[in-house]
Amino acid sequence: MLRWVKAARPLNLFIVFVTQYLFYTQNFDLGDKDALVLAHTLLLPFIIVTTLITASGYYINDYFDFASDLVNKKKRMESKSAYLFLYTITVLLGYGIAIRVAYQVGNMYLSTIYIIAVAILFIYSAILKSKGLVGNITVAMFSASVILIILFAERQYLVEMDTDHNILCKGILLSAFIFFISLVREIIKDIEDINGDKSVGYNTFPISAGVDRAKVLCAINLVFFLMIFIFSIFSMVDDYRVLLSCFLMIVLPSLLAIFLILRGASQKDFRRLSIYFKIMMLSGLFLFFFVL
Repeated sequence: MLRWVKAARPLNLFIVFVTQYLFYTQNFDLGDKDALVLAHTLLLPFIIVTTLITASGYYINDYFDFASDLVNKKKRMESKSAYLFLYTITVLLGYGIAIRVAYQVGNMYLSTIYIIAVAILFIYSAILKSKGLVGNITVAMFSASVILIILFAERQYLVEMDTDHNILCKGILLSAFIFFISLVREIIKDIEDINGDKSVGYNTFPISAGVDRAKVLCAINLVFFLMIFIFSIFSMVDDYRVLLSCFLMIVLPSLLAIFLILRGASQKDFRRLSIYFKIMMLSGLFLFFFVL
């Protein structure tokens, strides 16, 4: 049972759950029940659906990665079929809750979003993961959609109530942060797993383009993100204490990350970088939720 839980990456699922909950409760007026779609009764089921989609993605990814994980010594369960069983149960449970949410909203077509999301993660694990940068971008986009799906769900509220576009701008900037950090981390994980991926015939970006080019691409992505972030923050914030927090919690760690990536040489270096980027993600989320 413990292996089943570990295979779902409980820390990552917790981050997804808390990210959606905090973004919603801190930015939307929960007292305005008539204008909001998810307020109160639907918010928790909505977040649970997102969390179950994420868990199903981990299970099916481990199912297809079973052989390469043996080489990379990342095996979480003894049986490959166990992943498929957990994936099926998780998908069915999530779909049941998604149908309930769609029914209560009054638009059953919304449940197709769940099917599309699950299908994309399946296609990623089965095909796109081994096709270079396309797979990395798919994961990064899915990670960013944790926030974007809330903006979509409450789009009417944003049009009618968010007249200064504060919620929209903050949501898009947070999504950009999640996207770029996730994209770089996915490429770094591919560099770390390059031996196992080669053994099973994967053609990830570090394999097809080379580790050095993969490192440069990571650095370019971080520079591009910093340009977006710095421009956006100076447009949104005029409190020097908040600006200093942004520098210490996102800008400085990103600059250090660029240095560490370009300097990295061994699998151990990139394993540490993968952990470093998870810490960066937590630091950035803390900034967005408790400082900005």
